[in-house]
Amino acid sequence: MAKIILTNEARLLASAHIADTPVIVPVIYVGWWPGLKDNHRTSDGEVHWETIEEAGWSVSILDWKHYDPPQDASGKLKGESIVDDFVVYMDDKALGAGGTFVVDGRDGELSIVHQQ
Repeated sequence: MAKIILTNEARLLASAHIADTPVIVPVIYVGWWPGLKDNHRTSDGEVHWETIEEAGWSVSILDWKHYDPPQDASGKLKGESIVDDFVVYMDDKALGAGGTFVVDGRDGELSIVHQQ
């Protein structure tokens, strides 16, 4: 199972976000974003694929009140852990990734890097 590290900047940013927004059940979500692609035909009829957003690891603060997260047989959220007093949820791809996810906070946004 992958490990999560929250930098001091990430903890400060998450705390501020939770305090400043009407989040009822806050969770730091770590998961795989498949990216966005679009295709269209060019003027000569060829299919052209365009990448709108690259695929990659994603981190955000969600409100579990608005989601129906998967639970295991005991009722615990599958992929949930506590890191530095924050509830963190990893999707199945993140759980199986191994290595370490480092969550940082810069320029008012959370960012994530996966290290093997």
